[in-house]
Amino acid sequence: MQGFDKKTKEHKFTWQPHGSQFTIVEAIPEDALIIRIRKPEKINKETVLKNIGFSDNWVTVIKKNG
Repeated sequence: MQGFDKKTKEHKFTWQPHGSQFTIVEAIPEDALIIRIRKPEKINKETVLKNIGFSDNWVTVIKKNG
């Protein structure tokens, strides 16, 4: 089902039976900041650990499963 503003006839919201989805429709201002973010490259785990100065003594194994 869809809900409309009675005065302006603008579509304001949409919902599905049993509350499985509810969407509120809002106007986007002309001066809105619109950005696109590219997916970053995969980071090498060993390089990151080295760069932060990771040491094995940071970790204590309490229980080993198996």
